[in-house]
Amino acid sequence: MSDINPYAPPQATLESDAFQHGNTVDGAAALNAFIGPRSAYYLAKWDAMQGKNTSWNLAAFFLGAFWLVYRKMYANAFISIGILVAFHVFENILDIPASVGNIANLVMAVMIGRYGNYLYKQRATKEIQEVIQSKGLTQSALSEIAQRGGTQLGAAIGFAVLFLALGVGITFMLDPGASM
Repeated sequence: MSDINPYAPPQATLESDAFQHGNTVDGAAALNAFIGPRSAYYLAKWDAMQGKNTSWNLAAFFLGAFWLVYRKMYANAFISIGILVAFHVFENILDIPASVGNIANLVMAVMIGRYGNYLYKQRATKEIQEVIQSKGLTQSALSEIAQRGGTQLGAAIGFAVLFLALGVGITFMLDPGASM
């Protein structure tokens, strides 16, 4: 009988010297602290990526920029929304059919769904490395890692409200006679 537990979560590793200070450092603790309660899901996804930069994330596909904000990837969220807003403004100015805009939305959703786990892994690695390089892997470092990571439901809700207000504002700006 094998000593390997097939139900154990995958071993967490980061490709970094920050985890090799001459003594054994537990990278799994840092990753678990950063990700939070869903760490088993993300560690399994990242382990399965094996050098690739894609894997599928259904929540990222359906929620898009809101998922990015929820996972505290604010710059990525604003970039994706900026691209879509710019596209839709030009769509209205140039009188492009709405079906083209729907295709653009779908393409953005697929891109976020396909690369979301990779973007999240990159962010986790960067944030953890910064903390460990400045503090080492101490209990206070794990607390800071947890604070930098995790989720932010309030920010995602606020972003959704802002997005809705922006959508309504752009609609009325481009078509002042529009009604809700």
